[in-house]
Amino acid sequence: MADLLSSTQEPNYTLRNLLITGLLVALALAAAFGLFYHHENHAPLEATATRVLTLPLHTVYSGHVKGEVGAIAPDQSEDVIYIVPLLRIRNQSDVPLFIKDVTGAVTLQDGRELAGRLIGARDRSRLQQLVPGIAPVLKQANLPALDPEQQVAPNATAEGYAIFLYSIPPTEWDHRQSSNVRLDFYHQDAVTIPLPR
Repeated sequence: MADLLSSTQEPNYTLRNLLITGLLVALALAAAFGLFYHHENHAPLEATATRVLTLPLHTVYSGHVKGEVGAIAPDQSEDVIYIVPLLRIRNQSDVPLFIKDVTGAVTLQDGRELAGRLIGARDRSRLQQLVPGIAPVLKQANLPALDPEQQVAPNATAEGYAIFLYSIPPTEWDHRQSSNVRLDFYHQDAVTIPLPR
């Protein structure tokens, strides 16, 4: 009878030992995956806006002939503002960061939120032809453009500008609640940079 009792208890100890070993291996793998994920997706970086340059434009469209009678329509006007934030990204990791997207946003005094239209690499030369006033602003920036698909090298700092167009008068920009630039990265969390006033 003693042999019968001891033989039924041995498989329980073996099963318990296998379960404990399996649980410890699963915990070790989960901890290793967590460390890897944190290192790869949360590389330390600092991003700031050092300055913001602006170019407000007020355009008046002269009256034009309206209809067959030849009535002249009244003049129409449009206000826009080009925002050129100067950005600095400091990559403190051992892996390169790849910029996926650059977006801008502003919250106006009345609480409205507007997304800025990024003037990308293909449109910058055309913009300089159509809006001659932008060239002195970019010369004042004295930095290269910071575009999507660019790389920030490991343990290095990248500086550059972005150009955003907002269809608001400059007074609304001046009295805004807040504004920011968001940088989205491949394989890294996005970062939102508040713009100085």
